[in-house]
Amino acid sequence: MQFAYLPVAVAIASVSAVAFAQPVVVNVNVGETLTPADLAAGTFGGQAFTLGPDTIFNINDGSTLGAGSIDVFDFGGSSVNIFGATLRYFSLEFRNAVLRIDGGDELALAGLPIAILFDLGCDVVIESGVFGTILEVAANAQVTVNGGAFDEVSLLRRFTSSPPGPTPPRLTVGGGNFASLIMPGTGEIGFQVTEVEGLSFTQTMQAYTATPFQQIVEVVLADGSPFRIAFGGSADAGAPDDADAWIGAGEEMFLIAASVTPVVDVQSLITDYQLETGEFDGQSFVLTPDTTINVHGAEGAIEPIGFEGRYRDDFSQYFDFNGATVNLFDGGRLLTPSWVQDGVLNVRQGGLVDGALSMAEGFEVSLEGGVIDGPLVVDRNATFSIVEGDFADLEARYQASVKIRADEAAINGVPVGTGAMEGPARDDVLTWINEDGRPYLMNESAGHEFSPFASLIIDPVSAPLPASTPMVADGVAAPVRGLRPDESLTLRNGGSAERGFVALDAELIIESGSVGPRLHTHGSHVELHDGSIAESWVALGAGGSIVATGGVARSLHVVGGSAAISGGVIAPAAPLALEEGATLELRGAEFKLDGVDISALPEGGLEQGKLLTGVLQDGSPFVANAGDAVERVRDVLPAGSTTLALTTVPPATPASITVPTDPTPRWLRAGQSLAVLEGGALADGFLAVGGEIDVVGGEIGDGAEFVGTTLIIEDGGLGDDLFVHAGAVVEADTTAIGDRFTMSDATARLNDVDIGADAHIRGSVTMTAGSIGPRATIVGAETVVEIHQNGLLGEGTYVDDAHLVLHGGAARSIFIDSGATLTIMATEVTRQDLSFPFPLTEPVELDLSSPVVVNRPPAYCEDITADDCDHLNYSRYSVVFADGSTRQLRVTSEYHHWRDVGFGTFVRGTLRFVRAASGCSPADLAAPFDALDIADVMAFLSAFEANSETADLGSPIGVWDIGDIVAFLQEFGAGCPS
Repeated sequence: MQFAYLPVAVAIASVSAVAFAQPVVVNVNVGETLTPADLAAGTFGGQAFTLGPDTIFNINDGSTLGAGSIDVFDFGGSSVNIFGATLRYFSLEFRNAVLRIDGGDELALAGLPIAILFDLGCDVVIESGVFGTILEVAANAQVTVNGGAFDEVSLLRRFTSSPPGPTPPRLTVGGGNFASLIMPGTGEIGFQVTEVEGLSFTQTMQAYTATPFQQIVEVVLADGSPFRIAFGGSADAGAPDDADAWIGAGEEMFLIAASVTPVVDVQSLITDYQLETGEFDGQSFVLTPDTTINVHGAEGAIEPIGFEGRYRDDFSQYFDFNGATVNLFDGGRLLTPSWVQDGVLNVRQGGLVDGALSMAEGFEVSLEGGVIDGPLVVDRNATFSIVEGDFADLEARYQASVKIRADEAAINGVPVGTGAMEGPARDDVLTWINEDGRPYLMNESAGHEFSPFASLIIDPVSAPLPASTPMVADGVAAPVRGLRPDESLTLRNGGSAERGFVALDAELIIESGSVGPRLHTHGSHVELHDGSIAESWVALGAGGSIVATGGVARSLHVVGGSAAISGGVIAPAAPLALEEGATLELRGAEFKLDGVDISALPEGGLEQGKLLTGVLQDGSPFVANAGDAVERVRDVLPAGSTTLALTTVPPATPASITVPTDPTPRWLRAGQSLAVLEGGALADGFLAVGGEIDVVGGEIGDGAEFVGTTLIIEDGGLGDDLFVHAGAVVEADTTAIGDRFTMSDATARLNDVDIGADAHIRGSVTMTAGSIGPRATIVGAETVVEIHQNGLLGEGTYVDDAHLVLHGGAARSIFIDSGATLTIMATEVTRQDLSFPFPLTEPVELDLSSPVVVNRPPAYCEDITADDCDHLNYSRYSVVFADGSTRQLRVTSEYHHWRDVGFGTFVRGTLRFVRAASGCSPADLAAPFDALDIADVMAFLSAFEANSETADLGSPIGVWDIGDIVAFLQEFGAGCPS
């Protein structure tokens, strides 16, 4: 059975909708009385009318309705508003009326208290009033009670004047005070509620059938008043005295989610918990299809779903908006990553989806002028509509829908029709123009992927005509958001083009200006002479061409076109990549492959693991790094794609630069030195090949790359995506390094340095104090990372075919994979199940390449948090480190999240315990380096003075310096005789 109800908004709309037909309004004012005879006559107070939807009766305060003992008011479909009138009756019956009663405290009822009957064809909303009588709802009528005081309300006391109809009487209660029990008898009753205790309530509207067993269901009505329902039980049992309604066994009731605040204003952070509980900033609400959440302002944001709330860590747990609508505009943000279903998200002008968003069953995202700045996954039965705005990567999965409003829609240049169709195939290029004249492009190389079973829906629009003359943005923003075929745009003197700029078979010349992220071109000619292009520049189409003589591009991906680079910088934050027949000409000199001079690339192109360097014609350095299989930054120059054109290049001048005193350079070459002092900063995308950089209080921006450079930092700041490799040396003290720090075949000596998340390390690192953030990766057979006292390794450190040495410090969880070694430098190690210390007279090696399980744990021990789980599927060691700290080490060959004090290690490689000297043996004072003692210190200092590398017990620096002394003394330990 489907329960229909008429909320207040519907009733008001029914009244106001007749305004379009110029309704006749009949006012019954103070001292006047309206009777059924007046309705039959079609006139009142000199006002003629015809009963029907075009007539409105206002029964105003001080007037009277009814004069006889039994009055039947048939309004013939008219709208009736009763405001504080006197209702005179023995029995007052209403028929065929859209009736709204808002009597307040002034509603008076005269006569004997028998009944008010809402009969055939009545849709009634009661907002307020005092009803000291019986209210009855008959067949084919429905009543919504939002407020008021009532003596008795009942359903279906069917009078002979009310013929039976197909629709039973319906009563919806969202508020009010009731002196007597509401007993539905026969008919339908629903309660609009914000809270329910006693029944599971998970849907917008849910039906329940009472059983012979009686229970008390406590709800909060839409007006905020508590309400008790005796649900079930026989007539003999009756209902408790404090019940407000009784639903007998076999009868049915509906609970309807009521939105107390249908529009929720969000100008600060609203969390997923607040969304579910319906309480935010003094506003109460329920997520229903009638609920709108407006997120706006500088602080307006919806918290990540599955990120910081109750952590949802897989795609099977989506946040359910229950059909609610979220509007992002004027600074409002949806924080991510988020997984959402059953709702609507409108991203309007100034709105931002700030990262990855995955949308599932029944969710719709409409891009209407805002930005989606992260991967968007459109899953089954979800829809993404593109009206206007910028979006990043897109994945349309099985049975997903992508809807575009398009003119000139084409796939690979061939026009397509409108309506629903299969999405573009893997190598296809989908292009279109929206109704504002902005061009769009979708292609897999540009980050857009369609499943073969995803749908593309094209709604036709008419775009304005393209520009007929070349356009110039001289020091201002470009007048267009993209270029259509045969259009031309020049950026000059700081002119700019916004993010998501698309050029289709057009011309874009950057003399001195900037283009935002996600520049996508197809078959277009692009020139970069000065200025910058932000990340994700994708050039498609065999007819496209690129000429770069200067400036900075954060990335370049060429598919099928040609590029000639004689100047500028391709920064390392994203790769330089060629594919599908694309060609590249590099114009310059001093080209080297892995440090060896070359005049041409090998036939195989730039093979994996190789490094190409050179100097371009304008004097800027050039780097292409093919990296290894696991590095995040890899340049791709396939066989036969790249030509080296040798030219003269200017010398590397000046030899010495100081920032901020001197002009800030964009790059540094071998033989140059650069000092970045306090107040100085290097811009994003800085590139150095060779040279020496000293940072003292200054800053280096995001995406900087250092090849064979010596980088010395003291109390400085380094941005995200820092890349050091090919013999580079980093010495840092009291410094912060951003996320995604990458080093390859480099050396780092760090003291009190904090590195952000997702670092990638190949080379040699010695750390004292400071920290390496979560999810760091340590790789390579030659890689050695040593952590000394107060050093901290973040959650999920992964070691693959490398060597991690812990002298002290702390770690959360370490994953030692096959081929890797974890060495614990300790003075004492006790294994729990052996209950005595290892002697450690020789290094103890445990090969855990094969799974070793002591005992399978029961389910309750899958998260090892308690002592009664200690004996299960891991070994536990008490370790006294070389720095004197004591830690509990738990080792397993099976993956677990560790939540205990100390740290856990997931080992499928080699675990080594090595004794660290903590004192001096008098018998060993004569023999240097057998065990660390005073004689060793004297020998070491003598070697330091003689610059002998054979005695280097500290970091393998190659040149003796204070870092060696510090490292040596840390190895030496404490407690030796003076």
